[in-house]
Amino acid sequence: MNTKSLKILESLAKEASMKGVVKREVSIEAVRRVIRALYRLGIADFWTVTSNSGEYIIDVFKIMLTLLEKGIVERKDTDMLTLTNKGLQLAREDLKLKHKDFLTCKSCSGKTIVIEGKFLEIYKKYSKIVSNRPEVKYEYDQAPIHPRDAVNRMAFLYEKGDLEGKEIILLGDDDLVSLAIALTKLPERVAILDVDDELLSFIKKVSKKEELNIEVIKHDLRYPLPENLAGSFDVFFTDPPDTLWGLILFVSRGVESLRKDIRGVGYFCMTHADCPLERWKRVFDAVLKMGMVPTDIIHDFNTYVDLDVSSEDYVTEGIGKYFSPPKAPWYKSSLIRIEKAGELKPYIEGEMKGEELYDYLLI
Repeated sequence: MNTKSLKILESLAKEASMKGVVKREVSIEAVRRVIRALYRLGIADFWTVTSNSGEYIIDVFKIMLTLLEKGIVERKDTDMLTLTNKGLQLAREDLKLKHKDFLTCKSCSGKTIVIEGKFLEIYKKYSKIVSNRPEVKYEYDQAPIHPRDAVNRMAFLYEKGDLEGKEIILLGDDDLVSLAIALTKLPERVAILDVDDELLSFIKKVSKKEELNIEVIKHDLRYPLPENLAGSFDVFFTDPPDTLWGLILFVSRGVESLRKDIRGVGYFCMTHADCPLERWKRVFDAVLKMGMVPTDIIHDFNTYVDLDVSSEDYVTEGIGKYFSPPKAPWYKSSLIRIEKAGELKPYIEGEMKGEELYDYLLI
């Protein structure tokens, strides 16, 4: 990047950092990625730009306010955003952006796997089953993924050798991945922990009808695992709240569930929209201290279809005052696989106290 480009981006980042309510320093690269996302999209709403930029939503909001104020971006039809002639000139001449192509694999949407054969049949059956799932409960921070992505998760476990003959535990399961996994009849054991009575009842009912033998256990993960579950599983899967301590707590309970005598595996999910890179670093620092290392990170693996944008940090920052709620799914997360590479030691061993679990602004 040349000196002129750096100075322009530096100036925009400095102004963006002073916008909004939440105090944060916006990076030069975040500004560049937001401009690039809108350049490639042509015209899009705020939520789609956020998703395509891969940046923290608070930073995208601050940047967008600055770009609108500077005449680099303009609104079309109230909610749609596009680069002005000034913005296009900045993108092409100063940032040297040329191409608008999207090169993500169209067959797998970048997930690295394709649902076919036996797994396609499972997807059809699974989709029919979950169409009658209980209503989403936002008080439990539930935000289910698209049914196909639940089956994609199962298929990814299969491809990695983490399904056949394995004992698997799911720590929270509003996505109903336990059903997709158990429908394959490939694992030795499938267990699920959750606090939602209605969700647990639904899974138990389907498990009985389909003869899946899923172990359904009510448990609040703020407390250590029941003794009979700790150190008992080969694989854990969890999709935690995207808060610092939500992520660390759920992964820590997962590590607590793994057997000590094998090279156990864990899966969790994390976004960019809700997690700035500083939080990614702190989470992975904790993962390494727990004796695990990342082996795979698949970007935008999960798409969430029922996210309540009025209940998180977006309210504090005031995003809803400037942009209408999203009209289509936009919120995505990466699928992260971790594997034992040392002595397992849960980061949190006792009860989790305090309100930090659901603090989306704590970096």
